[in-house]
Amino acid sequence: MMRLIRYGMILCLFLTSAEVFGSCIEITWTATGDDGAVGQASYYDIRYSTVPISEANWNQAARITTAKRPQPPGREEYLLVSGLQPSTRYYFALKVGDERPNWSALSNLASKVTSSYDCEGSTGNINCSADGMVDVSDLTHLIDHLFITFRPLCCKNEANTDGSGDGGVDVADLTRLIENLFVNFRETAPCQ
Repeated sequence: MMRLIRYGMILCLFLTSAEVFGSCIEITWTATGDDGAVGQASYYDIRYSTVPISEANWNQAARITTAKRPQPPGREEYLLVSGLQPSTRYYFALKVGDERPNWSALSNLASKVTSSYDCEGSTGNINCSADGMVDVSDLTHLIDHLFITFRPLCCKNEANTDGSGDGGVDVADLTRLIENLFVNFRETAPCQ
């Protein structure tokens, strides 16, 4: 039977955060081992719902089919869930399985309300802040995407600040965002 251990105690896997990016929510947790902190787990079963998730309604919650294979214990895991309805509270929970698979107990719940803002333009509001403005947190988000964690972007069209036809996000977009924020000091209006 799989035991999930965090900080030396036997617990369920713990969702540590959920961040809102427009109609996307990113959930974060710490990977566990196959047997406590030993070995590597084999599977994640991650689900979400607009009602709190429990063992009783686990099978009715929407299953996320894009969950990747667990990393070695102690590593930070994240998953960006897109295509959610604006201005709606979502609850997230997960279970982890070993090679048999033996499944863990249900994790704690993480919940967030999606933003009413879901702009699709090239203004640079990468984190889809509700005010639609572009600031240093958008720059941080783009740097993180390009060089640090390579996390997927919820609002890829916003990150395509140079408006390239292929829609790709690269260093040219980062350069333009830096220029807009620190060189030309052009205030970017919110998307309409």
